[in-house]
Amino acid sequence: MKNDILLLLQNMEIHEKIRTIRQSKGFTQDYVAEKIGIDTVNYGRIERGQAKLTIERFLKISEIFEVKPALFFSENKEVGSNEMLILLNKIYETEQEILKQMKNEDC
Repeated sequence: MKNDILLLLQNMEIHEKIRTIRQSKGFTQDYVAEKIGIDTVNYGRIERGQAKLTIERFLKISEIFEVKPALFFSENKEVGSNEMLILLNKIYETEQEILKQMKNEDC
């Protein structure tokens, strides 16, 4: 199933990928909107490509979906270089490491 989703995502815009991944995870718009701290109407605008997506919200969505940010850019015409992908992946990996450390300290 994972490969099917990846093939489906190849020619989609970022907002379409967000919707498709959300649906494949079985999450509602309400759930994701609440997790990123916005109302459902504004989240729906993100999925329809009618609202700009901040980097903070984008990274939070990636975290909720448990996917690397680069997944949203693969085969996407919106990205002209790999520098953004590299940076986003570094941010994601650093954030994940920090979260692991925080969980270990709480135990």
